[in-house]
Amino acid sequence: MKMEKENKNEANSNKSYNLNNINHTNVGEVHYGDKIHQEIHDNSVNYEVDFPEINNIETLSIYLTSHFKERNIGIVGGISLIASLVSIFTFLNSFMNDIQIINWLPKFSQNTGHIFLIVGVILFVLGSTLLNSLRYKQHAKCKSCGKEYAYKPYKDSNVKDVETKEGTRRTIIDYYKCKYCGNEIERKRHDFIPNEEMSVEDN
Repeated sequence: MKMEKENKNEANSNKSYNLNNINHTNVGEVHYGDKIHQEIHDNSVNYEVDFPEINNIETLSIYLTSHFKERNIGIVGGISLIASLVSIFTFLNSFMNDIQIINWLPKFSQNTGHIFLIVGVILFVLGSTLLNSLRYKQHAKCKSCGKEYAYKPYKDSNVKDVETKEGTRRTIIDYYKCKYCGNEIERKRHDFIPNEEMSVEDN
């Protein structure tokens, strides 16, 4: 039995691993007693950022939902977004002399088209703000005790960046806790940053 153990140890000590193609920033050392093993990790970076700012959207959401019916807020928000798209496409129709993007939309002079663009941007901001205020109210409602505007960020968000050939895949985890019952939840957000955009941020 003693000879068998010694032979197994010799066999393990004679094993070799090809680590030539590994980026050393992705290799970590793990200690087991007096032996050191190398572990290969994915090409990622983990760090923390400040938790999201919610005071402005919460104040707006509370004001709107306490003064107007939620159904009416949703209708006005949806109509505003649709009207903003019509206004922006009307601008594009008027701006391009030889091309009409949407046939049933009228063409105007470029000066009038710029007015449609401004109106479209204003309507888009209005519609997005109204719908986001409703969405925030739903997300801030505690899943445990059911109280509204209960979830608050309680610690910094965790970010994981994974490098790819096309760019960086970013995953952000935000941490919320109910201010009434203490229920904790996590919310993930995903984003993709192309390589060109990353180089601009670095500069």
